[in-house]
Amino acid sequence: MWYKILTVKRINMKRVMISPVPHGSSYGFPRALPQDATMKFSEHDYGVKPDFNLTAWVEENGYPVGKFMDYKRWTEETDDDA
Repeated sequence: MWYKILTVKRINMKRVMISPVPHGSSYGFPRALPQDATMKFSEHDYGVKPDFNLTAWVEENGYPVGKFMDYKRWTEETDDDA
């Protein structure tokens, strides 16, 4: 019986990090957005999907309701699919 050996290449996942400004760190930020909330624009550029309610998500994750106006966004590599 013949077996084919497959080489599996480990792919580092990207996650989009969000920190509301001002004072995001006072409310537990930065936090990684859920994978289903992000989209890939190019090889190194990821962002928030237009139909994702970022304001609601930020408020659900501890930022004061009605205070969210702006944020910092960046990507980080991760070994898991968080």
